[in-house]
Amino acid sequence: MKKNKIIWTFLIIWALVLCVFMGKILIDKNKAKENNNGATFNGVVGGKINIFNHAVTTTVAIDDNLALNTKTEKTQTTKDINTSSQTVKEVENKTLNEEKTTKTNVVTEKNIVFEKYGTVIYDEITYEIIDDEKVKKSSERKVDASKYDASVEDLLKEASNLVSDNKKIYEEVVNYTNAYRKEVSNKDLILDDKLTLIATFRALEMAYTNNFSHERLDGSYVYDLAKDLKISYHTMGENIAYGYPSSESVTVGWRNSEGHYKNMINKEFNKIGVGMFKFNGNIYWVQVFSD
Repeated sequence: MKKNKIIWTFLIIWALVLCVFMGKILIDKNKAKENNNGATFNGVVGGKINIFNHAVTTTVAIDDNLALNTKTEKTQTTKDINTSSQTVKEVENKTLNEEKTTKTNVVTEKNIVFEKYGTVIYDEITYEIIDDEKVKKSSERKVDASKYDASVEDLLKEASNLVSDNKKIYEEVVNYTNAYRKEVSNKDLILDDKLTLIATFRALEMAYTNNFSHERLDGSYVYDLAKDLKISYHTMGENIAYGYPSSESVTVGWRNSEGHYKNMINKEFNKIGVGMFKFNGNIYWVQVFSD
């Protein structure tokens, strides 16, 4: 019994000592917090390294930074939202301003500059009406041959008049062509009046129909036209060209094209007709060959 009292007494004393010791620790920790006051912790309290306080202070510092970062992110997010809203408003305002500025009426007018045989040459002019003011935007020269109605007699009459006007040019084309024939030792071609009438007819026809092609609108060809005009032949050929400014340049162009060149130097041909017609700022050229 006496032994038990001694043990209990010892345990009570030990508990009291432990309480005093723990109390001192808590006092030291509070002093450390008061001394640091949120500043960067140097790890020393009362001349001793206090790992516990270091850890707590460091953790608090990290938490404060996280809180600061979080606050910054929230502020940034709010700023982004405000900026986005402002941008949307600016875009909307800009769009409204642009619509207000570009809200115009566009008007197209046709200014006829030439009309013959149902074929019309006109300038298509586009205007913008801005604040009741007419502003020219663009102009394009066009040909409308959808109502072409010339007869063969119409074109033959015009072709006859054009032949005499173009006589010198036609002779130049023949001379250039015969120079190429001499290079291959072939006989000169003779300028033929009937073939020249056909060639001039074809130049007029292509221009007025706006159809630059060996095939005519009705699907026929130059040899069909010759038959209609009762011009006899055994073999016939046709060269056409468009846009060349002179007799020399057009014959050089034909010379540099294999198919056209073969017609010019063909031994079976001994006669030639030439046609030329200026129309809508361009020149249509034709050569017709026969035996």
